[in-house]
Amino acid sequence: MYCGPSYTERQLQLSNGNSTTPLSSETPPPNEQYTNKMRALMLWVHDTESVLLSEHAVLADLATMEKQLERFKVTSSTSLVALFS
Repeated sequence: MYCGPSYTERQLQLSNGNSTTPLSSETPPPNEQYTNKMRALMLWVHDTESVLLSEHAVLADLATMEKQLERFKVTSSTSLVALFS
């Protein structure tokens, strides 16, 4: 696992007047598995957000409230754990 320059290397860079180094040279690009999981997470967030924004909490008769409860149960059953397993 690459963790960037060592303390000694960083101290040498700072003593030579190089107070900043580009991040791209210090860290490798994320691997494909990380990228895929982040993409899945962002898709889940956007989908869940759109569902939640489209629903407005309203008090109504029992049948309407039970239908709304079922829709929210379906939404909540799509757990984040499933995305990362």
